[in-house]
Amino acid sequence: MKNTYVKNSYLIKILFCFLCVYVIWGSTYLAIKYALESFPPFLMAGSRFIIAALILGLFARWRGEAWPPRTMRRAAMVSGILLVMANAVVCVAELTTSSGLAALIIGSEPAWIIILGWKFFGGRKPTTAQVLGMGLAFLSVYLCVDSTEEQTAISLSALLMLLTSVVLWAVGTLIQINSSKKSFSGGVFGYASYQLLCGGLVVTLLSPLVDDYSVLQQHSVSLNSIYAFLFLVFFGSVVVFSAYLWLSRNVEATKVSTYALVNPILAVWIGWAVAGEALTSHIQLATITLLVGLFFVLFYENIHQRWMSKKKTALKGMF
Repeated sequence: MKNTYVKNSYLIKILFCFLCVYVIWGSTYLAIKYALESFPPFLMAGSRFIIAALILGLFARWRGEAWPPRTMRRAAMVSGILLVMANAVVCVAELTTSSGLAALIIGSEPAWIIILGWKFFGGRKPTTAQVLGMGLAFLSVYLCVDSTEEQTAISLSALLMLLTSVVLWAVGTLIQINSSKKSFSGGVFGYASYQLLCGGLVVTLLSPLVDDYSVLQQHSVSLNSIYAFLFLVFFGSVVVFSAYLWLSRNVEATKVSTYALVNPILAVWIGWAVAGEALTSHIQLATITLLVGLFFVLFYENIHQRWMSKKKTALKGMF
């Protein structure tokens, strides 16, 4: 009876964490859009992650966790700056483009991680299936850009910012993955707090060079922006990041990576349903193309290997 209770509790935790990673992360793109109605992008992103870092830091201290050891701090600092900077650049891009389009272009991130990991981080060469998947992922970006309808057109500057964000996020992720392979005596929440604090401070310090503060003077701060900012801090950073960390330690990496398939779709449909963002044939085709591409990038090889293994086993049984 006790074992059944423990098993059910574990499954509930998995389902809850996946729900957080899928739904909340997918909705952050629209939340950013609402927050930008009243706050400059870099100031909003930087302060969001500083507050989230302090909350995670307090939680880490409550759990008895320490800051990452000195040997890990450089990697934590660099990866944190790159990851938070990537989010800040998305915020700037969303000033002129829809949340759904931004999410679709950012959704090509796994393809960039494979390419940059292979070229610069000693990763293995992409398989044929992954090359096909990366081609489809990049085609989905082209479909987003190639829209001839004015309401869904994306400017060249917004496209370049989103692609820059993808590269920053991919490099930050690869640095984090490589550093996690080393022996690590600290706690994950203390590490995450240190990361987000470093990134949040750098982005906030860059705010005067990037942001237009006139938005604070031209408009009063709306309730929608305040609610969106609080959502991004507590749910989009603290809750989701904690859920993602827990899943990363308790569930297969291939299953966790399914967020890359779900987030862009949810972002597009949430943007359409809640904010009335356009859902054209180009965007729908780009969504399908991205899904198929990410399937080949993330899952095809494992599925093919399992199928071939079962086939060999079955053949041996026949003879």
